[in-house]
Amino acid sequence: MFSADSIQILRQSLEQGRPVTGPLDLQILPTTRCNAACVFCPLLAASAEVKARHAPRWLGPITDLHGGLLDRLFDDLYQLGGLRRVHITGGEPLLYRPLLALLFGLRQSFPQVETTLVTNGILLEKFAPVLARVGLARLSVSINAGTEQNYQELNPAAGAGDFPAIVRGIQAVAEEKNKAQSPLPLISVTAVLTRRSAGEVQPLFELCRQAGANALTFIPLMEIRFDGPASNEALTLSAAEFGKFQEEVDALQDRARERRLFLGFGGDARFQGRLRHDDLYSKIPCYSGYTFTMVWPNGDVRPCCNCEELMGNLTQQSFPEIWRGPRYQGYRGRLLRIQAEGPPPLCACAECGYLYENRTFHEVLHE
Repeated sequence: MFSADSIQILRQSLEQGRPVTGPLDLQILPTTRCNAACVFCPLLAASAEVKARHAPRWLGPITDLHGGLLDRLFDDLYQLGGLRRVHITGGEPLLYRPLLALLFGLRQSFPQVETTLVTNGILLEKFAPVLARVGLARLSVSINAGTEQNYQELNPAAGAGDFPAIVRGIQAVAEEKNKAQSPLPLISVTAVLTRRSAGEVQPLFELCRQAGANALTFIPLMEIRFDGPASNEALTLSAAEFGKFQEEVDALQDRARERRLFLGFGGDARFQGRLRHDDLYSKIPCYSGYTFTMVWPNGDVRPCCNCEELMGNLTQQSFPEIWRGPRYQGYRGRLLRIQAEGPPPLCACAECGYLYENRTFHEVLHE
């Protein structure tokens, strides 16, 4: 993702004021269907009124990405070049019926691209033989709790067998990897950091160790601060709770290293488990207009997962027409002026999910 040739592509694009290839990083949401109802999810934590004002895309009907659009998109991306990383997320991608065609199509067209599939894991056991052999670089399983009781508290729609099914699914993928004698996909278990998951560091660690996962990452909670107080404020940690969480993670590091299991928090400790940044975008520009884009199930193309801005739709234009078009081009310029003008009105940059990438691109460009 941050290789010398990727940096050279970005550097040339910035110098010419337009992208010289397609995006380096692509996020595909093949479906809005989901078989979970996590209480911290933006789709559920924000009210319909808040979504209508700030993120109407979350109010759309259940939609699946049409296979024909996907085929055209892969053809277009192949012609444009530059693609380095793909995230397949949702919704729940294991509910997308043409998922295997999507994965095999990616593998055939872009064998060197780093592909990650993000899943809640409820259906993982069924797909384990294929997912272990289809060329994924990473399988990210969002379990968010270390015990069945807390899992059901955080996902009230969960069935009685869902939590053990997720654990069996992780084990099944690990076993299939062993059969194939392959280190990939890396199995990364993630837990959104809430008051409940923060108290389950030990159970989550043991779950990952026994199931054969390669990593356990606690990720910051998106607070969804559109209208004043956070929509899920009751889930956020106090300073004391976050301090205790850090102590428990630190206490397990030796055991994690012994088992070659990554264990850590994927956010900025200053914000006590919340997805925030300080004044980053007063110091550096946003490069996502050149490096990243996302495709929604209805064919909408957006510049970022936290932006309501619409660049175009694949049912009306080809991807190159959208990527090189005047709307996207104007938006790129706006993102590069974010230091002076602040975040665009329709982007929730205060809870940016592309912080790490923007910071890393900026550091490498200015070495």
